[in-house]
Amino acid sequence: MKRFAVLSLSVASTLLVFSAGAFALNPSSQLEAGNARLTKDLDTAHAMKGEMVTAKLTQTIETPEGLKLPNGTELMGHVDQVQPSYAKSPAKLSLTFDKAQLKDGKDVAIKATLVAVAPSGAPDDMESKIAGNDSFDQEPGLLSGVSLHSAVQGKTSGTLISRDKNIHLRAGTEMQIAIAPASAGWNTRTGS
Repeated sequence: MKRFAVLSLSVASTLLVFSAGAFALNPSSQLEAGNARLTKDLDTAHAMKGEMVTAKLTQTIETPEGLKLPNGTELMGHVDQVQPSYAKSPAKLSLTFDKAQLKDGKDVAIKATLVAVAPSGAPDDMESKIAGNDSFDQEPGLLSGVSLHSAVQGKTSGTLISRDKNIHLRAGTEMQIAIAPASAGWNTRTGS
């Protein structure tokens, strides 16, 4: 009986290691990055966990795996976490974009990572290729008082933080986003 339990534990551990590794994006992978615009206002004072968030690509993105997302493709996601600011306390907003809806209505599972967030009309000075193990820390300044933290290997697309006020993203807010197809090894269900 003891031998059976040890063997079962060994098999279960091996399966867990292989299944977890199968869903990790290869760090040597290259993701395609591009620009998108938020389609409606988003504010930590009113946002709710699970609330739908959308953005439209402002250029065509084609990944090395052959996924082509034309200009105008809608990126669909949701609020993962929201913490409003009360009496000058910090505010936090975590977003995940995990689906692209093509102009023909077809949905494609994606893994999106926020590389930068800026007000409408900000200059575009981003590399189009992002490594599969990159992480990004945008200090407050480009987006007044709001920092961005994200990682390609992270569960969410990115987290915005303000030290002492609510985060207000207006419709048209510019986002630079690195995109990989979910089939490139990203499991959108477990985020690993």
